[in-house]
Amino acid sequence: DAMDLLQAALKEFEEANSGVLPVSANDTFALLVSYAENAASYDRGEKLLLAQLKRPVHAEQRDWLSQLLNGLYLRALQNTATVSLGSGATLYKALERKLIADLAGADQSHRYRLLDRLSDVYRAAHRLKYPTAAADLKAFAFEQLPPILKEQNTNYEYLVREFADTVGEVRGPR
Repeated sequence: DAMDLLQAALKEFEEANSGVLPVSANDTFALLVSYAENAASYDRGEKLLLAQLKRPVHAEQRDWLSQLLNGLYLRALQNTATVSLGSGATLYKALERKLIADLAGADQSHRYRLLDRLSDVYRAAHRLKYPTAAADLKAFAFEQLPPILKEQNTNYEYLVREFADTVGEVRGPR
């Protein structure tokens, strides 16, 4: 199977580099994760990402791996799949908590991507008709987001617009 062959080749490359997967393998690693997702093996993709997150080359690769993992969790949520965080509404709440917790100490760029992903999570929860989605979004957007945005110099306008649009979609027009 292609995933097994690719995973074995990446493992060999990793071992040849003192147990750390070099940045030059990022595209190939992302391809492996996408194969797992396309095969609805979200748990396999999650395990691959969690293993790499234990030993990133540097902070930039750690943030990149984190974004891949958060994307996998979002797609698992959207496709009603199960990962270690759970499935369905349990996954939704766990992913919301994870993204909000990851905001602490994140640099401008990573914080922007985390907030953008969180907006996607609220939209997915709304589309899946999770009963707390609107209230959760309201609490975040009106209580937690403003102080976070005060520290956000880059992509500020985009994030304000993104959350305003998300509130409009999830909560409906006033």
